[in-house]
Amino acid sequence: MIALVQAEGGDPAALALDPLLAAIVGRFVALEEKRKYWTPKLQMLLPTLEAVCPDVTLSGLSPGMQKRMIRHLAQRYTPSSIHLPMALVSAAVNWAADPDDDNRVQSRYRPKVISSVKQICKVLSAPRPKPRNWHPEVEDMARVVAAFCGNEPMLRWCLIALTFGGRSVAVRSARRSQLHGREFDTQPPDRPESDSKRYPVLPVPPSALKEMRSWPEEEWVGIGSTWIADQLTRVRDKLGLPKLVPGSFRDFVKTTLREAHLDYGVAPVPREQRLIWQGHAPADTDSRYGRLAPDFVLHAAIAMEARLRHLDALSGGALLPHGPAEGEDNWLLRQAAAKARENPLVWQRLTQERRLPFGASVDGSPLEEPDFDGLKAGKTVEIGGVRGTFRQISAKPLCCRLDDIFEPTLGDVIQASGSEVLRLVPNDPGSLVSSPILFVQDQRNLIKQ
Repeated sequence: MIALVQAEGGDPAALALDPLLAAIVGRFVALEEKRKYWTPKLQMLLPTLEAVCPDVTLSGLSPGMQKRMIRHLAQRYTPSSIHLPMALVSAAVNWAADPDDDNRVQSRYRPKVISSVKQICKVLSAPRPKPRNWHPEVEDMARVVAAFCGNEPMLRWCLIALTFGGRSVAVRSARRSQLHGREFDTQPPDRPESDSKRYPVLPVPPSALKEMRSWPEEEWVGIGSTWIADQLTRVRDKLGLPKLVPGSFRDFVKTTLREAHLDYGVAPVPREQRLIWQGHAPADTDSRYGRLAPDFVLHAAIAMEARLRHLDALSGGALLPHGPAEGEDNWLLRQAAAKARENPLVWQRLTQERRLPFGASVDGSPLEEPDFDGLKAGKTVEIGGVRGTFRQISAKPLCCRLDDIFEPTLGDVIQASGSEVLRLVPNDPGSLVSSPILFVQDQRNLIKQ
């Protein structure tokens, strides 16, 4: 038998390897690159290793033994939580059976480990758990933010989590060195990408960027996961939100990306942008072609900017202590204005369709007479010290619902095309006309179909 094994290129010593399960798990977690992620799972697993299988080797890790381990874990944990220590067992077993750099293995056994939530539920005859995707409504999330007033690390954690909707480790380890101009590299230090977990470079919404630039430290949060969980537990008990966990912030951002167009009138965020924003890899082959510049996800950035401003207002300014981005701080506004100057004809078409740049809805009186005939025909008059031929566009200015955030008004669009725009505010406080009146210097083809 030994001669046959040697002739086949095998190693008799390796074939005899059958280490203790506890020893293999301990060696695996002790690896420097594994320690940080797997140590909490080991702490969950240790009581079961000691009580159920202290002397079990990998050859003895039978399906029956695994089921006894799962039932013991079920005394303390739900199926969703049991998945974590069993995933550790699976990873350690595979690591021991895989050849190292010198083509040596630590075990000749590779038992298949029951680790999925579906399999664990079957062992326990338990119903499959519902997705843990609960998150607070906007008003309650604002209350959570406000509850951290005076707690700078947690306020920073909240802003990063509510801006990018990242995974917990990426949020708490965010650093100043990851910010490049107005773009943020969401990949945390020593955290490689996987086939399913990506860490994109994203454009930072202007108001969040204004805050992040004011944080001088390299480590923005600088607190551990246990401390964060304790802080959230205290706040959720105080506010009566028993389901609030760190992952709730990620779910909140996902809902924002889906529903911002309903809440704020911005353009719907395409599915591909939603996936990229939160670090999910699109599964289709087409997504592998070409490159994805950070500005590709502008619809997502706009949706998050709108939500952050809303949360800041509801929280009494707790989320954005330096105030929302305005003027030179608002790169979205500057970009929109640049597009208007480059191609005003495109903006004419957008205004005709009752849509402004990035799809924001127009909030104002409709153009009942697009050809400006009859009473709205151009008249040569003097308005505000300027003499010329003017047309009244509407009884109140046509403007975006989020005009103060990033969208130019119709007047801005017309000015970008080189036309003169005047707004008249009634001097009489008792006037029935409460809104300014917008006039445009006569250019007959400006707004026509």
